[in-house]
Amino acid sequence: AETDAFLARVAEEPHIVECHATSGTHDYLMKVVARSIDHFSELCMEGILQFPGVRHIESSFSLKAVKLSRTLPT
Repeated sequence: AETDAFLARVAEEPHIVECHATSGTHDYLMKVVARSIDHFSELCMEGILQFPGVRHIESSFSLKAVKLSRTLPT
């Protein structure tokens, strides 16, 4: 039930553009788009940290896109 509520909140938040269930230390990896660092902070503090079951956020920021491709190898 808590997981379903979490996933529903993720689906509702337009600034979360990707969310992946992962193996390893963390349960989910999200790609979030924000206008600024202050906006990102607001999204985290007033949004994502309030989602059901969320107890911790660990964030990293892209400094530079080295390669972007949607083409699958053959």
